[in-house]
Amino acid sequence: MFELRYSYGGKRKVITLGEYPDISLLVARKKALEYRQYLLHRQDPQLLGGQEKKQSIESQIHMIYKRWSALQKSKNFCKKTYQRYNFFFYDTLLPHFCEYNDNKKILSSLNINEISHLEIIEIILESEKNRGSDFAKRFSHFVKNLWEYAFLIGLSRENVFSGVQISRILSPTQEVHYPKITDEAILGELMRCIESYPHSFMIRSALLFVAYVPLRSANLCKLRWEQIDLEKRILTIPRSEMKRNNQVLPDFKIPLSLQALRVLREIKVFTGFGEWVFHSASNHKKPMVGDSLTKALRIMGFNDEKRGRKQVVHSFRGTFRSLVDTYQDRHNAPFEVKEAMLDHSVGNEVTLAYNHRADWSEQGRGLMQWWGDFLDRIKGQ
Repeated sequence: MFELRYSYGGKRKVITLGEYPDISLLVARKKALEYRQYLLHRQDPQLLGGQEKKQSIESQIHMIYKRWSALQKSKNFCKKTYQRYNFFFYDTLLPHFCEYNDNKKILSSLNINEISHLEIIEIILESEKNRGSDFAKRFSHFVKNLWEYAFLIGLSRENVFSGVQISRILSPTQEVHYPKITDEAILGELMRCIESYPHSFMIRSALLFVAYVPLRSANLCKLRWEQIDLEKRILTIPRSEMKRNNQVLPDFKIPLSLQALRVLREIKVFTGFGEWVFHSASNHKKPMVGDSLTKALRIMGFNDEKRGRKQVVHSFRGTFRSLVDTYQDRHNAPFEVKEAMLDHSVGNEVTLAYNHRADWSEQGRGLMQWWGDFLDRIKGQ
C-alpha cells in the first residue's frame, strides 16, 4: 500500500495513494508530488480530495442534465419542450454513457470531460439515420446547449462544440409547413361539414370556434370560461399560457366576432357549469384533447394534402392568415393587427423594446368580424 504521510495544522495525516500492483511506484510518486504542491500553497490535500470527488460526481452527464433542465423549467417552457428535452437526453444521449441497475434506474454516468465530441457526432449521425435530419438538427442544438452550460458552470474543462457547425455534416432539411385549405369552395365545404358534424356537439363547437378564432391547439383545448367576457366580446389568455410566454408582454387579447359569440353561447348551456369551455368527453373536470379534433377532420374527409383538402387544428391559423392577406382590400387591416390576432411578434428587437405593450385588440375587432362574415358567406355558397 502506498501512503503519503504529512503534517498539517499541527496534526499528522495520511493519504492512501493506492495499492500495489494496481498502481506502480512511478504513479504513486507522481501523486505524492501533486499533493505536496498543495501543501506548498498551504492547502490540505485531504480536503481537496473530497472536493475533487464531489466535483467528479457533479460532472457526471446525468447530474449536469438535472441542473440544466431545472434551469429550463424556471424559464416557463411549454410541456412539449420539456418532453422533447427529456427524450433527447434519456432516450437518445444517455444510454451511450450510463450504467443502470436491474430496474433501469441510473447508477452512474460518464464524466462529461471523458466524452469526446467525436462520440457525440457519431450519435447525432445515428439519430439522423434513424429519425431524419430535422430530428438530428434539433438534437444537435440540444447537445451544444448542454455542453455550453457545463462549461459555463465549470464542470466541463472545455466546450468541445464551441465554433463547431454540426449542420455541415447533416443532410439539408426542407422546411415543411402545416397543410391548410385556402380554396374557397373547399373551405366552404369544410365549414358545412363541421356545422353538421353528428358525432359530438363538443367537437363540432370547438372546430367552429377555432375556425372563427384562430387559436393554437393547446390554447383552444384549455380555454376557460373565466377568460371570456361575453358582454365586451373579448377573449383574454394569460401570457404564461401562450407560446410566447415572455412575462414582459401583455396578456393575449382577441376580439370575438358575432359568429364566435354564437358558438360560445350554444356550448355554454352544456359546459358553463364547469371550468373548461371544451371539456373532455369522459371527464368534465379535464380539458379536451386536441387529437380528437384532428381525428374528426379526418373522418369528415379532409386529409388529402395533394388535392388541397387537408386540415389540422393548427391549419386554421394558416387559412386565416393567407386569406386575410388575399382579401386585404376588403378589410384594410394593418399588418401589425393581422399578426397580433395570431400572437406573432412584429419588428426587430429595437422595435419590440418600444411597442411590446401595444394592445391591438380593439383595432382587430373589424378584422375578426370581417373574417366571421367571410366564413359564413362561403359556407352558404
